[in-house]
Amino acid sequence: MTASAKLAETEPEATSVRASEKKADAPRLPGVLFLLREAFLITWEHRMIVYGYTAWLLLPIIVFLFAQGVPSPYGNYLLTAANLLGLVLGLWVTAATVLYVALTLSKKSHENIDYTALGKHAWEKILILFVIQVLMVFLVLFGAILFIIPGIIAWVWTAFVIQEGILSQKGVWETFKHSRELTRGRFFAIFGRLVVAYMVFATIIFTIFTGYIFAGLHGATSALIPTLSAWPSWLEVGFSLVTLPLTPVVTIFHLLLYFAVKKSYSAGNV
Repeated sequence: MTASAKLAETEPEATSVRASEKKADAPRLPGVLFLLREAFLITWEHRMIVYGYTAWLLLPIIVFLFAQGVPSPYGNYLLTAANLLGLVLGLWVTAATVLYVALTLSKKSHENIDYTALGKHAWEKILILFVIQVLMVFLVLFGAILFIIPGIIAWVWTAFVIQEGILSQKGVWETFKHSRELTRGRFFAIFGRLVVAYMVFATIIFTIFTGYIFAGLHGATSALIPTLSAWPSWLEVGFSLVTLPLTPVVTIFHLLLYFAVKKSYSAGNV
C-alpha cells in the first residue's frame, strides 16, 4: 500500500468500546521522516500542477524588481502593491495546492479534476484565510510576548486552522476550535513533527541561500554588500526565489500531517 493511499484511507467503522480502548486503537501518527518523504514525492509526482500554482508567486517578485527603477513616491506605491499581491497570491496558492492534493488523494488520480472550478473555489477561500492568518499571527505573537510557552501552545493549537478553513465549510471560530480539538492528546507528537520538519526546511533554505550570498558577493562592490540595517534588492529577491521550490512541499507536508491527525482523532472518537 502506498503512503498516499494509507493517508487517504477511510475511517474505521464505529464500534462499541470504552474510551480507553478507543484511545489504544487509534492509529499512531506517521513519523516525521515518512511525512517529509511523502511530501517531496507528491510534490515531484504532481510537479507540473503544484509548481504551476507556485509560479504565480513570481508576479510580486517581478513587480518588486520593476519598482526598484521607479522614482518615489510611485516606486513606494508599487512596493506596497507587490506586498499586497504577494499576500493574496500566497493565500490563493496555498488554497489551490491543498484542494488539488486533497482531491488527488481522495480520487487516487489527478484525472477528471475541474481545474477551473478548483481555482475559483480557492479564490473563494481568500477572505477566510486572510482572517485566519491574521488571528494566527496575533495569537502566537501575543503568547510569545507573555512567555515563550504560551506562544508555542498557540502555535500547535492553531496548526490546522488553514487546512480546516480550506477543506471545510466551517466559520473562522469553528476552524480554530476544531484545530485545537485535533491536537488534544497529541500535542507533543504534533509539536515534535512540526519542529523537526521546519528545522529540515530551514536547513535546506539556509544552505542554498548561503551559497547564493557568497556567489552574489563575489567581486561585489560595497553598495551591494548587505548590512544589518539594509539588504540590497538582489538579496531580497534571492531569498524569495530560494524559498519558492519548497513552498508546495511545506504546504503538502502540513496537509499530510493534518490528514494523519484527523484520522487518528476520528478513530479515537468512534
